[in-house]
Amino acid sequence: RRLGSSIYVSRALVFAYSAVSGDVLDDHVLRDVRDFEASLRNLSSWRNHCIEGTLDPWMCDPGESLVAFAYATQTPVDALPGSARRFGLTFDSQGSDQFPLPAVLSYMAFSTENGDALLDRLRYFPSTYALPQVAGASLLSIVGPPHLRSRFSFNLKVGDSTETLNSLRSKKDTVVDRFTRMIEDDVYPLVLRAREAYKHIRVYYTGDSISSYEVTRTLMFDLLWGIGSIMFVFTYTFLHTRSVIVTIGGMLVIFFSIPIAYVLTPAVKTTMASFLALFLITGIGVDAIFVFVDFWDQSARLRDRDSRIVFLLIQAGKSCLATSLTTAVSFLANLASVLQPLR
Repeated sequence: RRLGSSIYVSRALVFAYSAVSGDVLDDHVLRDVRDFEASLRNLSSWRNHCIEGTLDPWMCDPGESLVAFAYATQTPVDALPGSARRFGLTFDSQGSDQFPLPAVLSYMAFSTENGDALLDRLRYFPSTYALPQVAGASLLSIVGPPHLRSRFSFNLKVGDSTETLNSLRSKKDTVVDRFTRMIEDDVYPLVLRAREAYKHIRVYYTGDSISSYEVTRTLMFDLLWGIGSIMFVFTYTFLHTRSVIVTIGGMLVIFFSIPIAYVLTPAVKTTMASFLALFLITGIGVDAIFVFVDFWDQSARLRDRDSRIVFLLIQAGKSCLATSLTTAVSFLANLASVLQPLR
């Protein structure tokens, strides 16, 4: 993104809150949302990105959040004699007391009618929720939707348009890496703790870096469990074959099939999910080892080794060919699926 003579890269985080009580305008719910977002904004890495490194600090502090209006800070003003104006409001989420909801919703409706898109209800509430008529309404008569949304945007400066393209690319990588480290080291652990820290809300999230990090983190934990399963398969194979050479050789053949398959059918994009094929091919390949070992034992009645090898290749080959073809066809059927992960 180019603004004036400076170049920026945009990143965003979106949080959705589900009220346990079913009403996000409940005092306890809004207080939990305020406290959670305050813990985000108080992170030192968040402040560094938001205050020092972004174009529009208000987009990440307080961000596009309803609690910025519900917990506005009252500021003194120099009112003229006889004026009804007693104080001003700063929408920063740092007010000590919640502002009356009828006034907040009335301000949102009034501002939207006058062209202020920032206060459009669709930025905060589900599309099925309409702002209630709050003129003369009491707090008890106002019922909110079950969900609420907040968005925090970071327009991070990369450099100036006068710099070389290589320099800008290098700086962009540095800026994106710093933002990613903030997500991984500070924001994501805080989001995980929110599940237990706030009893009135459920926190859901998406955005740049955090979604991909969660997938990668989950797969890494799955890989650790997978290592244990491979060790179990290795041990069971040894007990079944009673041969260290056959066990190690068979496992190596299974593992080498993955790089060979990659060379023969190269993927356009390789992700962490691609490594799950390691455990899938292990389960399929070990079956073939057991089949060949069992047929070799059955060939013991034959006189010479050449006859045993011919018997093994014919009998075990037919059995493994049938199972392998049916497995391959079942995987090929996934290519017709509308779900991209299956394809």
